[in-house]
Amino acid sequence: MSIKNILVTGSSGTIGTRLCEKLIEKGYDVLGIDLKKNKWNTGANKITLLKDLKEPLKDLSKDIDLVIHLAANARVYDLVVDPSLAKDNFLTLFNTLEFCRKNKIKRFIFASSREVYGNSSKIKHSEEEYFVKNCESPYTASKIAGEAMIHSYNGCYGINFIILRFSNVYGPHSGHKNSVIAKFIKRALNDEVLYINGNGAQTRDFVY
Repeated sequence: MSIKNILVTGSSGTIGTRLCEKLIEKGYDVLGIDLKKNKWNTGANKITLLKDLKEPLKDLSKDIDLVIHLAANARVYDLVVDPSLAKDNFLTLFNTLEFCRKNKIKRFIFASSREVYGNSSKIKHSEEEYFVKNCESPYTASKIAGEAMIHSYNGCYGINFIILRFSNVYGPHSGHKNSVIAKFIKRALNDEVLYINGNGAQTRDFVY
């Protein structure tokens, strides 16, 4: 079965905005869901429903071929300060999966995180190397639990899935002006020194 109609949750976010732009450009029919209006692409608001995914999805078109679930509270530190935001992550995923189950939508993409690998000295990881014992924050827990729930919906209800583990995402619609990439670009444009906090031994992956 071909894919024509795509539902994107978190469509007003950094990844969601760019994704919707590209999907529309390629001719897909896109429906977005987000708590907030899009501040980067006001045209995207025409295809976005303002909904709180902590509530069950109702009164929504059921003619969906693929759901891409990006919606989440995504800043690790914020979820350390307020762990209830991690509970929201799990609940929004559950409600989205339930929408798929009840409407027999069999294709699902989930935005997970490299955080599921934990604080490791390894540079490279295989996809299987995520462990509950490495869980260092409520944010990480929400992603590990989310991946487990998706596997269960595959086993019980036949929902096929892809899990993407993003890491330090940046791009034309980046929302965090205090991120290291934003600071590097600003300082480079002003011919200023680029500073890295810490002991100089840490490494990070960045996804554009």
